[in-house]
Amino acid sequence: MGSETEGGSLGQDWATLDLGGAGAQFFEFASFCFTKGTADFSIEAIQPNSRCGDSDICNAYVFVCNQDDLEMLKVRNRDPNSMCSNPMGNSGLCQRALDLSPVSGTSQLQLEDLEGKMHFWMLRCLPDGIESRLDYLFLNNNRTDHLTCELVPMPMAFLALLAVWIASFLVWNASWLRHRNSYPVFLHQCMTNVPLFKVVAIIWAYLDWRQLSERGTTESWFHIAKVIFAAFFKGGLFATLLFLSKGWLVVRRVTSKIEHRTVLLCATLFIMSTVTYDLFRGLFLFVWILIHVIVLRLIFGSLFFNTTVLRSQISVLEPRGPSLDLVFATAKLRMFMRMRATILCWVAVQACLALTETFVSSIIPLWIFPAAREAADWFLCLVIGWTFRSRVPRLPPDDPSTDGEMRVLGESSAHQRFLSHKKMLVLHPISVRLCDGRVPHDHVSLCTRVVASQGPAGGLGAAVALGAAA
Repeated sequence: MGSETEGGSLGQDWATLDLGGAGAQFFEFASFCFTKGTADFSIEAIQPNSRCGDSDICNAYVFVCNQDDLEMLKVRNRDPNSMCSNPMGNSGLCQRALDLSPVSGTSQLQLEDLEGKMHFWMLRCLPDGIESRLDYLFLNNNRTDHLTCELVPMPMAFLALLAVWIASFLVWNASWLRHRNSYPVFLHQCMTNVPLFKVVAIIWAYLDWRQLSERGTTESWFHIAKVIFAAFFKGGLFATLLFLSKGWLVVRRVTSKIEHRTVLLCATLFIMSTVTYDLFRGLFLFVWILIHVIVLRLIFGSLFFNTTVLRSQISVLEPRGPSLDLVFATAKLRMFMRMRATILCWVAVQACLALTETFVSSIIPLWIFPAAREAADWFLCLVIGWTFRSRVPRLPPDDPSTDGEMRVLGESSAHQRFLSHKKMLVLHPISVRLCDGRVPHDHVSLCTRVVASQGPAGGLGAAVALGAAA
């Protein structure tokens, strides 16, 4: 319940509703969640009609309804003409029935001490010759906050997220800086773009929410910049996931120019689709979903490729007993499997949030959804960063004389479906050397380097370094 007082001042954060059209109308024009809230109304007659005089039939009413009132409205006769013919019978329709008297001049009204989710309905009982304009302003927390109570926690939530991401950014950089002289950290330097973009995006999002809370509006360019920074984070994140899924600097030293172009194209399309969807919505949702499906398909395809190759290597190494090669092959297999499981969990969480927000958002506070998405992004980056943290000793120079022992493993039926022709497989120690080249797929599928090697029987065999090809 609220108390009515006269007064109220207009500002740039007021919303406007033009009341025109034919005859009587009854419709909902706004809903807002209040905590120590106030509602200001100002109605102005633009083209008054003197024939109305002081008649109650020529009037406009605002009804302030809670959820229980809405249930009553569903079973009540809501014909605007019959409601306008008996205006006194509408007084108990909702918690409040406000007489705005829009026939001439300007009328102002204010409600105070509002609590909970309120729905505002307009009963327009005016002839065609009258046009009027309704301005209204909703505030929370004793007129200090323009956000609905379901979004009041957003500025503080993004401030907390900013602290978490800054801490993550500093810890990540401290990790690879500490190991830069003993471990290969170029991959981790490249991965730094993800938390860096996110810190910038979170700062912009926090400032945007602060403006909305304090002023009720935000500059257009400021909102566009927030969307662009958020899109660059997503583009950088998925570009990094693509490179990691292909095994770059994990099971292979280089990637091809075609792969670089593919990743760059995917990141660009991802950024563009995210920006257009966030700004315009509508049909851009289809493009946004399509780009997600394509990029995730490439990621999971590369992960399947690498896990298949590593399982093949492990199946050959295990009968030979414990070895450093087996330890490293098993560790890398677990890395790719953990990455795949984490991305699957992230996709499932995003899908559940989208469905929940669409169908049952009325019973869940609105701030939960953006906060949960941000938490899911942080969890994804946390697990991926921990999985691919710097922990592998630096490799020796790429010199054939330092290749060490090359073990002839022979032909195996486990490899038949991956090799276009039967070949003698000689496994290069993957714990010491990484592949640094490519062989066309029509010659050796899944192999990225072929060198000559002296087999244990004294014959010259084909030494094949198995890795993750495109």
